[in-house]
Amino acid sequence: MVLRRLSVLSVIASLALMSCASSLSKPQDTEKFVGTVVPPHHQSLVELDAMSFSQERGFPVAVYLVKEKSSGNYLVLVGERVLGQGEQAHYTIKQAIPLKPLAPNQRLMAGVLDQCSVGGVYDEALVLLGTESPAEKPYVTEFRRGWRVNYSTKSLDEIETIDSTYRCENVAHTL
Repeated sequence: MVLRRLSVLSVIASLALMSCASSLSKPQDTEKFVGTVVPPHHQSLVELDAMSFSQERGFPVAVYLVKEKSSGNYLVLVGERVLGQGEQAHYTIKQAIPLKPLAPNQRLMAGVLDQCSVGGVYDEALVLLGTESPAEKPYVTEFRRGWRVNYSTKSLDEIETIDSTYRCENVAHTL
């Protein structure tokens, strides 16, 4: 399995997720995203992070961390690849997960890219919402939420308990 960050231009182009700019004041509001196809670009969202996951090189799943401009609400959007190759891929949004507000030092971390592991064993399908650690610490160990990519359903399965055995390499430590 391979993980790659989507290019900034690709991510910006792929945030066409909705035809209205209404706020996400309630969790059920996330349903308006499901079934939409990305790209093209939509002005109501700000992309904060994006990554695509590969199960034997197909990159069938993309995960986006976005913030809606009008409400300030945060979402994790999960898309299934439907068209295109490489950077021109299109994804149908299968799942929209609302998040509580994020601190500036919180971001998505994932399997291969951030070398995330559970109990010392790398897990390439992990997607963790973590708090960046100071540069002197080699690992990020504070996670707010976590999911595992489910390639069968093209969605994320929530991890119920994230204990002290979960960790990702601290990018700031390696610089």
